[in-house]
Amino acid sequence: MAFLDNLDRKITSLGQGVAQKSKEVTDSVKISAALKTAGNQKKDAFEQLGRVYYQLIVQNEDAVIPEAEAVVRQLQNLELQEKQLRKQLEKLKNIVYCPNCSAELAGDSKFCNVCGTEIIRTQYDDGGKVCRNCGAPLEDDQKFCVNCGMPAESEEPAAGSSEEKGSSPRVCANCGSRIDEDAKFCTECGTSVV
Repeated sequence: MAFLDNLDRKITSLGQGVAQKSKEVTDSVKISAALKTAGNQKKDAFEQLGRVYYQLIVQNEDAVIPEAEAVVRQLQNLELQEKQLRKQLEKLKNIVYCPNCSAELAGDSKFCNVCGTEIIRTQYDDGGKVCRNCGAPLEDDQKFCVNCGMPAESEEPAAGSSEEKGSSPRVCANCGSRIDEDAKFCTECGTSVV
């Protein structure tokens, strides 16, 4: 019987050792997870602090400290590059980006389907050429409008256009839509045309 009692003590001792090791492993995993969470929260706080500081600099350039000057310049260059790339992509894919949530939308969207923000067209406000017949944007080297076929530089109006009848068509400076002669607002975007 002594043999069985001895075996029972060894099994009990072994079980207690396994339970202790198991508890240590579980505690270690919990602590590691908490440590990772704290590290991520710290990273997020630093990012928020950087954004607050950058907004302060944008509002008041004298607020920049010499140690951050190179980083601020890099951020400004990246923002400019991002803006130029977005314009190229918008033109290439006929898309627009929501000014509020940056969602990619169809080029003719009037509202963002993600956050509901109204999409205001400003692509015609930059002094670029627009078709005098339909108001579509034109590239500097473009000979014909890809929307209506009107020659870009020609004095000849398109067949059936209001120019042919003696009056030149009005085009909204904001969205490029045709506007009736007696209209005071654009019927597409609501911009005052008076």
